[in-house]
Amino acid sequence: MKWITRKEFNRGVGAVLKALREARGISQEELGEALRQIASNKTPEQEDEQLRTIAAICTVVSNMRREQGLTPEQLAKRSHVPVKFVRNLEAANDLNPDAYFLFCLTLGFGVSFHKFWHRVDALAHIPEAELLRDDDEDDCVEGEL
Repeated sequence: MKWITRKEFNRGVGAVLKALREARGISQEELGEALRQIASNKTPEQEDEQLRTIAAICTVVSNMRREQGLTPEQLAKRSHVPVKFVRNLEAANDLNPDAYFLFCLTLGFGVSFHKFWHRVDALAHIPEAELLRDDDEDDCVEGEL
């Protein structure tokens, strides 16, 4: 995968967002106002979804790093991001991770951003019932072995 600069990344994301906005006939001002409204009027469900997504990002990064046998320092070096970013992300201390750094992590892992995000999305959308399931049924009962 090709490395790109933050400027190139932002330019690419901006071009895609502009094309989507224009295709829908929305002015930049209208979009800005709509985003401000959304940010100030989040429902508890939207806040929960945002937190679940952040938790999933943190978990996927940590799991992928371990799957590849990397330390946080090695991942940071391979990804060209600060090691503090990796550590804060894995410790869930960053509730608004830098999109460019996340993109760089995917390059460091050697996977596409699409594949990475697919893992995040799958984890973030595990049904509530599954998350709250009583794990006692999976435990070994004495005498079964």
